Amino acid sequence: MCREAALEGWIKGLACSRGATVLNISQYADDTVMFSVSNYPAIEGLRFIIGCFGLLSGLRINFDKSALVPINISSGEAERLAGALGCVTQSLPIRHLGLPLVAKKLRQQDWLPLLDRMVKRLAGWSGRMLSLGGKLTLLQAVLSSVPVFYMSIFTMPKGIQRKIDVIRRRFLWSGTDREVRKPHLVSWELACLPRHEGGLGIRRLDAMNKALLAKWGWQWLAAPQCGWVCFFREWYRPQVGSHMPSLNRQAEILRGILRTISLSDRADKLLWNGEDGRDYTAKLGYGWFIRDTRVNTPIIPKILDIWRPKVPHKIKVFL
Repeated sequence: MCREAALEGWIKGLACSRGATVLNISQYADDTVMFSVSNYPAIEGLRFIIGCFGLLSGLRINFDKSALVPINISSGEAERLAGALGCVTQSLPIRHLGLPLVAKKLRQQDWLPLLDRMVKRLAGWSGRMLSLGGKLTLLQAVLSSVPVFYMSIFTMPKGIQRKIDVIRRRFLWSGTDREVRKPHLVSWELACLPRHEGGLGIRRLDAMNKALLAKWGWQWLAAPQCGWVCFFREWYRPQVGSHMPSLNRQAEILRGILRTISLSDRADKLLWNGEDGRDYTAKLGYGWFIRDTRVNTPIIPKILDIWRPKVPHKIKVFL
């Protein structure tokens, strides 16, 4: 409906240049973001399309839960356009799909909700009553999975990584997020080694962050028809080459993502060099990124047999 309305000229989305891809709407589940130029006729057309959608589908749009977020327009003009839509105005930063939307790099306080959510998860657990194997299972299945959504979009600062590691380390050895005088059996670096190397297989945040972000670089090159790829290629058209784009300073984050993977061409299909004949995945990328930064510790051959027996974790950790 939005596409047809844009072709008829009833609504006007955002375009990076004349003749480029126009961004009108972005939808995920029950969340919808609509883009429009900042003039009254375009806003009226947007309100008309929303009304038509409600009549055709039988769904009523709740404008009390909707908001207009202005970009580079005055507050008075934003209030006038919001009055035409029948909603309130908000300003950046806002939260969308559980993530903060900001115009600049995330600050340290923008990551605090993530840390608070991890601490709240620990509040309902009786970690001191669990065996080491039980705590390891919860750490891997829950605590290490909470920041994955953030890490798939943003580059996590080193300071936040250290704070999350402190939470995970304290829970593993003491069963709580508070400082408790209890000896740690091995160093955290050794605990993060893969199990086949004698570690506990705890995921390292820095390598996981790179592996998740590299998926965007892979999609940039392997799926050029994707919507966001088309938009970015047109936005940085003067700086983008035929294969690996060279972006300006404003695209420093995207350039860093593209540098995290190595690609090769085989029979007009991009393949990842880390695994012949396979597409890139975060799991394969994680194994690739930890190869160059592993702890140089000699491995006892018998340690390799610890994780092979099918016995509970509480027994394995004492073998």
